[in-house]
Amino acid sequence: MNIGKITYLGGESNSDEPTGVWATVQRVTDAFRADTEVVASAVNYYELNAQNPEGAAGLVSADRTTTIIPVTLAGLLEKATENGADVLTLLHAQQEAAPKFTILTVGDGSHNGSRKSPRRPSVP
Repeated sequence: MNIGKITYLGGESNSDEPTGVWATVQRVTDAFRADTEVVASAVNYYELNAQNPEGAAGLVSADRTTTIIPVTLAGLLEKATENGADVLTLLHAQQEAAPKFTILTVGDGSHNGSRKSPRRPSVP
């Protein structure tokens, strides 16, 4: 499941790295990792790029303003599906903390929020 499609909304950048992108991507990744009942693992472009630049290239746009954070949800499909509302709660909390960014779910594991009520996450 690709939890975070994070897009910087601050306009054009003259640098290789738009302001705050690295910090926001890392904060979102860390927030998902912290909820071990829901998330088994998460990695972002910057972490993977340090180990395998070729492998990381597909996680970031050419202008480096959009990236994907691949996330593996905890448990088998049924448990992961049951935790969908919790995932959205985490995602929405991260979006509120980063108004210059758009943070979305994308891919096969995207969730529309139609399952159970979310529990209260601890957001750093």
